[in-house]
Amino acid sequence: MKHPEQALQSESTYWYIGKCPLSGKELRLPRTLQVEDLAQQWMAKMATDAQFPLAGKMYGLLLAKSATGEISTLKAFSGLWQGQSSVAGWVPPLPGRETLGVAELETIQQLTVLREQIVLAQNSPVHQEYAALLTESQKQRDRLNIQLQTRRHERQQQRDQAIQRPNPEIALAAIEQASKADSRCKRELKEYWQTRLRPLQLEFDQLNNKIRDLKQQRQVLSQTLQAQLHATTTITNFAGETKSLQTLRPTGLPTGSGECCAPKLLHYAASHQLTPVAMAEFWWGEAVGDKQPGVFYGACADRCQPMMGFMLSGLAAEVQKRVPTNQLKVIYEDQDLVAIDKPSDLLSVPGRYGQPNAQQLLEQQLAINLYPAHRLDQDTSGVLLFAKNLGAYHWVARCFAERRVVKVYQAVLVGNVLASEGVVDLPLAADINDRPRQKVDRDLGKLSVTEFRVFKRRDGLTWVELRPLTGRTHQLRLHMAISLGAAILGDRLYGNNVAIDDRFLAETRLHLHAQTLILPSREAKDAEIMIVSQSDLRITESI
Repeated sequence: MKHPEQALQSESTYWYIGKCPLSGKELRLPRTLQVEDLAQQWMAKMATDAQFPLAGKMYGLLLAKSATGEISTLKAFSGLWQGQSSVAGWVPPLPGRETLGVAELETIQQLTVLREQIVLAQNSPVHQEYAALLTESQKQRDRLNIQLQTRRHERQQQRDQAIQRPNPEIALAAIEQASKADSRCKRELKEYWQTRLRPLQLEFDQLNNKIRDLKQQRQVLSQTLQAQLHATTTITNFAGETKSLQTLRPTGLPTGSGECCAPKLLHYAASHQLTPVAMAEFWWGEAVGDKQPGVFYGACADRCQPMMGFMLSGLAAEVQKRVPTNQLKVIYEDQDLVAIDKPSDLLSVPGRYGQPNAQQLLEQQLAINLYPAHRLDQDTSGVLLFAKNLGAYHWVARCFAERRVVKVYQAVLVGNVLASEGVVDLPLAADINDRPRQKVDRDLGKLSVTEFRVFKRRDGLTWVELRPLTGRTHQLRLHMAISLGAAILGDRLYGNNVAIDDRFLAETRLHLHAQTLILPSREAKDAEIMIVSQSDLRITESI
């Protein structure tokens, strides 16, 4: 497929970046609007072509220029395609793996046997009974801790009031007795569960030791196979160098290194004297984990990014362009902490696939190292807090663990919520068959509590203020969709917006916003730090 030279001038939406191991210079290859448009055309074709598997997979396109100036499109898939590593019309896998042959097959068979033995031990009645009891004990402890925290705050208010009155001794003594009663209640619950768990403890520990040994055996076999694969698999860069994957990173690369689209495409271009112009990788097929069909992703951080510098070495100067910097909005800063107004669709911390993220962008902006005090989902906007030093990081982490931090969110829900306020109490657990989804699990789920208050209803939408008392993954999104029956506008995991007015069909972002964060001051006793977002949910201005 031939394309005009204007592809070189297309606007960049992302940059593949690596440091040349020889010169130390930063090398860049863009993902442009031109290559994204070609990828969209391929997605449309795959959507109507029965030969493309439904199973989700990463695909990639590379625009490359020949010595005569012709622009061609190379395409690749990650891993295997319908069980095949080589498919006509697609760039082949990196060379070298085929030399292992029988040894790789035998190791895979051994790994399968070990996996079956691990599953058998994990499904034994004793292991499951003990795990269920352990989960139930933790749920009861969590629930009691929330109750005790509330009573502790109430007693502090009672103390403050008592000392303002004459002869406060009797009132203070009663408050102290109530405090001791709470401590005794907590101690008795702990002793109760220790008594219930003790009879199963020995057999459970023996099973866990067996599972650990089996996993260690599996890990050794897997690591040995990966070392062999990385020693025999080679890759060539644009400076004409060819090295094994093992040589590129002697300390070891993770499973699947070299099987992604980027190394396949770049190796093929370098081996055929083609100059890369722009590259795009996208997910297509069923959603898996955080991978959504039709979404573009950058270089994966653990497999491709460590090799990117070598792969881009010798890259033509015409694609080396300046990467624009995006300034994040700082809304609070002191000697220990800094908070930003995180936009939607930005990761809080570095992810697996090298996408832009708030931590690294803010570190570059402030020229300091930061520690993530908490996190927001990629689609959630609002107050995001970082610590500037380990002391502050551990302080904030302790405040979150002790539930001394108040978090206030705003959300726009699809539908009319009848109740004006209330509490949602639904235990949540990971859906192991459909990650990253969570699910309501009344047997094994962890305590999850959210307070809500409706402050506006209009045109089939409801605006709510949310206060999560616990911090489970996707807690607010799932509580709204399941308990209130009104998913958050733009929620791609737990709801859809097909039943709302056509004016809102273009609202693709998740309308969940972290509005306020209140935490105890580290410097002054009884003082608080309140951080309030300076933005809100934009849909409020569109209706």
